[in-house]
Amino acid sequence: GGWDYAESSFMLGVNYGLLNRWSVGVAPGIAHWSIEDGDSETGIADTALQSTFRVLDEAAAGLDLAAVGQLWLPTGDDDKGLGSGSLEPVAAVAASKTLGAIIAVANAGGHLILDADDGEKDMLLFGTLEGIYPVGNLLSFNGSLSVATARFDDGDSTVDLGAGGRLVPIPQVFLSGALYVCLTDAYDWGIQAAAGYEF
Repeated sequence: GGWDYAESSFMLGVNYGLLNRWSVGVAPGIAHWSIEDGDSETGIADTALQSTFRVLDEAAAGLDLAAVGQLWLPTGDDDKGLGSGSLEPVAAVAASKTLGAIIAVANAGGHLILDADDGEKDMLLFGTLEGIYPVGNLLSFNGSLSVATARFDDGDSTVDLGAGGRLVPIPQVFLSGALYVCLTDAYDWGIQAAAGYEF
């Protein structure tokens, strides 16, 4: 039993490299949710501000290591279920290393929820392990395992498996996509698609 629930989001991310090791970005978005044969809502979502600083370079240190900071602004309407209604800073560490034909990537971090509601956690923890297999310079495939703690006291933690790829059809343009399957009751499955222009 139960209702079939679906949600989707569209984000426009812009990143700018201030220095060789440091970049900043902003990502506003649109959110949508619906219940089968029931309510639905579409509108402005929360907005992410991001900064990434590369601490180590694989060529010199044997691996790439970066510090990532995010600040989620509550631009979405919490009453309509389109935003969190709170300011949410995120801190993470990301590392990658080439292991033969595979690029191994790992990241882990914490997500603070300021002014959390009753029944909502003050902090979330997350981590991802990913393997990227390049096929030449234009195409790559990837697989991932991600975990995240539950946001709500009565919610489920997330453990999901992902598989996808990235294609560069013409210089400076990329297309990517992935399919995710959740191993807990947090959700069933999800799809992620992205397109970008690098300049």
